[in-house]
Amino acid sequence: MNKIYLRTNIYEYLLIVLFLMSLFSRILERFIFSEIVGNSDEFLVVISFFIIFIKNIKNKYIDKFSTLLIFSLLYFVCISYLFGRKANIDVLLQSIIHLKLFFFFALVYWSISSRNIMRIILYIGYLSLIGAIINLIFISSFNNYFDLEISERSSFVRIVGFQLNSNNLGTTLSFFGLLIVWGRIKIKNYRVILLSLIVIFLFLTGSRTAFLIFILGVVFYLLSKKKPIYKFAIICLSFVMVIFIVPVMESDIFQKTKNNYISSTVNVMDSGYIRGIMIYGGVKLFFDEFPIGSGASTYGSVLSKNSIIYDELGMSKMIFFDEMVGVYDSNFATIIGEFGLVGVMVYFFLIKRLIVYLKLKNSLYSKFIIGSILLLSFTQPVFMNSYQAIFFTLLIIFIAQNHSINRLEKQLK
Repeated sequence: MNKIYLRTNIYEYLLIVLFLMSLFSRILERFIFSEIVGNSDEFLVVISFFIIFIKNIKNKYIDKFSTLLIFSLLYFVCISYLFGRKANIDVLLQSIIHLKLFFFFALVYWSISSRNIMRIILYIGYLSLIGAIINLIFISSFNNYFDLEISERSSFVRIVGFQLNSNNLGTTLSFFGLLIVWGRIKIKNYRVILLSLIVIFLFLTGSRTAFLIFILGVVFYLLSKKKPIYKFAIICLSFVMVIFIVPVMESDIFQKTKNNYISSTVNVMDSGYIRGIMIYGGVKLFFDEFPIGSGASTYGSVLSKNSIIYDELGMSKMIFFDEMVGVYDSNFATIIGEFGLVGVMVYFFLIKRLIVYLKLKNSLYSKFIIGSILLLSFTQPVFMNSYQAIFFTLLIIFIAQNHSINRLEKQLK
């Protein structure tokens, strides 16, 4: 579990540049006409394969995490070729995409120092805030310049920041704010101002799940404290939330959420709510193709366009599947549809091995983050999307290393 010996300053800084390029590739492609930017996440996946290979050769044995990860990839590929509805190169590529988060984990953990992981998170956080400010000030010009469709929610235009994606910006601000609240990132002089900006911009992203996670993370932090002042803070926060909830329940954002839920439970296929449609289809595939699913690149994934499965489920004529808009937003739907019960078990063991590998059993903050990832998987492609896979990899390792340092400090006292 030691850092790989191959690491040098040049190698490590090259990886940092590639990670930042991948995270902000959409905006960089506007200014840098290079395939390196657009394919930076693919470069990182290839490098991660080499790192896993070199590390295990150096150690002269294959560690349990690497074994499970490679086995998972081989299982996804073989089961899809043998019993799935597709048998071409897309199966291999999509299987790798499904496991991006875990490949990035191996690369970051074995190649980048703790100090630089913290630096990357700070870069991401501050760049996100700067992007949100610029987007808010020049909102129409910003969206027009980057050829973005203006998305409105509750009568305001959703900001997208340098991520050019409101959900990715919302998720980033949510966890960056929580790291400050939890004291994992030390900011003394302007902490209140920074948190206030984060809450405002988080609301303006219109990302409901990210906003919910931020509130739960603050409550989680207050509940973990034993001093009376924190209990008083929970009461005050609850009071503020009650005042806040009343107008929110009458707002467009709440009504839309409620209508999406009602329509997706009463008549899913006619609801027009793509996430509800995808989860419904995923559940149906889960039982129809029990226990192994329909195979990689057949349902709800990046390479699933024109899949025969959409015809069988009566979805192919919907506009979502012509343009592949929102089709792979629900990672949960994709996993249960393409890989069934066995696939869910594969992810369970991968996450469990990651927790054991990082010694996170007693880390409350890490458990909260992993729980949040599972919650987000219902509405976002957290395991497949490069931005989210990289961001959560950095976050998990940063919290794990921070937990280890705190534990060591307590032992020395």
